[in-house]
Amino acid sequence: MGMAPIQLTEDLAIQLEELTEWIETEVAGFLTGEIVNGIITLDGLIIPEQKVSGGDVEFEADDLLKLRTSMTDAEWKRVLGHWHSHNSMGCFWSPTDDELIKQFSKGRKKSIFIVSSTRKGGKGNTASKEEVDMLCNWKAERCFQKN
Repeated sequence: MGMAPIQLTEDLAIQLEELTEWIETEVAGFLTGEIVNGIITLDGLIIPEQKVSGGDVEFEADDLLKLRTSMTDAEWKRVLGHWHSHNSMGCFWSPTDDELIKQFSKGRKKSIFIVSSTRKGGKGNTASKEEVDMLCNWKAERCFQKN
């Protein structure tokens, strides 16, 4: 199965770039958007309560439950994926990322994952302050798409 086109709104792209550049630890959020005629448009970021460090982001189950119960079903259906920064570590999938992708993708037809970094280079992928490089997981298929 091929990958559908993915678009980020300008506001979301700027938000991801600024969060990656300004926050010195990892930070994460859920990507919202819609799929219309096979084109995925990501337009928002929900940042739940989280514990962060230089190399990890953790969500508490209670915080995620509060987030979900605060949203309508229609709002929750707009959650299409997950984003997090690797700050200056470069763009790559860590074993923790692999597990998150596996868990989040259960029961979903499509799921989007983005990792951003201020570092140019990093395990074969590139990222810089000027561009958001997207690492996407499409079920079991991995791909790299440069926006």
